[in-house]
Amino acid sequence: MWEKAEADGGPSASWFHTGALHDERARVLAPAGCLEGAPPAAELAVTAYEAGGNADVERPRGEAARFAAVIEGGSLGRTDTARTRLAAAIQRRERARGGRRGRDPLGAR
Repeated sequence: MWEKAEADGGPSASWFHTGALHDERARVLAPAGCLEGAPPAAELAVTAYEAGGNADVERPRGEAARFAAVIEGGSLGRTDTARTRLAAAIQRRERARGGRRGRDPLGAR
């Protein structure tokens, strides 16, 4: 069964579990006060989710990128880095949605 899930790229695939593990690590590090470690852990989640290579990756990948940006911009004061990360995540999401654009989380158009 595991081999079939891996071959199908289903939610039991290793990329999903690896991404979820890194995402959870980022979400534990931040409130524990290890703010510098949270964005790199979230970025590892983004990379792992991208390995899924299908439409199912966009939601968790985008959420991991958003979380990293929140920590970078809000807690670490790296607003330029956070905006760059969000802009790239938004562009990727829009491409995945066929160019349709949703609400801009930065408030700009």
